[in-house]
Amino acid sequence: ATDVDFHHLRWPEGVEKGLRAIALTSRVDDPQCELIASFYIMRALDNMGNLERAQQHGAAARRAAERLRHREWLVQVYGQSGALSQRTGDWPAARAFTDRALAAAAGSSQAYCHRTVLEHMIGDFDQGRVHLERLLDATNRFLMGAGFA
Repeated sequence: ATDVDFHHLRWPEGVEKGLRAIALTSRVDDPQCELIASFYIMRALDNMGNLERAQQHGAAARRAAERLRHREWLVQVYGQSGALSQRTGDWPAARAFTDRALAAAAGSSQAYCHRTVLEHMIGDFDQGRVHLERLLDATNRFLMGAGFA
């Protein structure tokens, strides 16, 4: 429900439902449910401008993703954490999170996308071009049927 509310731009409602889901996960060991709820709470709070609370839920989402070792979720969580760090001007943290996204899934177009944006934001256009080329290569591989993008 948190995911659905997020995608229908009902962010406050999604946060409320996500917090209830997280409360329920404290009774059972369900890192995937905790991950999904925390991830969409983070994104909703980010969109609502509450960056501090978004970062707190991002940390919870990262812990759950790391427990699961699910590479697509790791890329998503690290990428969004990097984007959140960009919005707060914490460039070293943004770089560290995008490094982790790239390490979690080499060849992920999403990880390259996050890093391309970061490098251009900090003015390192040479590195931005390197990551843009990697993004294009990963996208082309995906389009040619090579899998993970």
